[in-house]
Amino acid sequence: MSKRIEEKIKQLLLYILIFSVTAIFVIPLSCVLLSLLRHREFIFSTYTHIYQPIELGIVLAFIAWTYQYKHEKKKYKVGMYGGKFMPFHKGHLYCVETAAGMCEKLYVILFHGGDQELKILKERPNEKFLTYENRLQHVKEGCKHLKNVVVIDIDTTECKFPDGRENWDMETSLVLNACGHLDAVFGSEKEYADYFSRAYPDAKYVLIDVDRKKVPISGTKIRAMSEEERKKWII
Repeated sequence: MSKRIEEKIKQLLLYILIFSVTAIFVIPLSCVLLSLLRHREFIFSTYTHIYQPIELGIVLAFIAWTYQYKHEKKKYKVGMYGGKFMPFHKGHLYCVETAAGMCEKLYVILFHGGDQELKILKERPNEKFLTYENRLQHVKEGCKHLKNVVVIDIDTTECKFPDGRENWDMETSLVLNACGHLDAVFGSEKEYADYFSRAYPDAKYVLIDVDRKKVPISGTKIRAMSEEERKKWII
């Protein structure tokens, strides 16, 4: 569940609480005060036959809705969302929040040590926000409000073919050793569907914001920005 939806739910709960308190305390109190003055039988009859059932209905609905919210059944038991996160930005966070809303438990994995990452770091040796340590810290900080999210990192330095190319299939066993059985794998790239289907045959590949319409940003764009511009997007 995204942070924005959680805020809307909190607002709804507040409105229900205010209305419930009004119905439970203010209306009966008004009836009592009025009954002391006049129309006692009419006021108490109105309260008994109209307001009491309304109050009970509101209270029961509030309890049932609260219970359902707390015990909402997720679509997937265990999911995974991974990346290099160079850097971890608002687009990544949107994907994490969306995926977390579908899973009882979501692993967010920072993969580090790959060829593409090392190439970027070599080209930008002074960019501290791209270091493994800073990226891991940013991911943990960005996800700390999501109680069902577990942030881990996996070193893929040794996951290579004899010719030096990255071997994603070698990463699969590392992921499964860390996460166990997966029911869903989340991402934003359609071209990875075949790999994920092969690597995690028991898991559904779930695409999130493929066209980057919800959060129109990418790591490549951020790395090309000035330091001041990056602050708008980096978590």
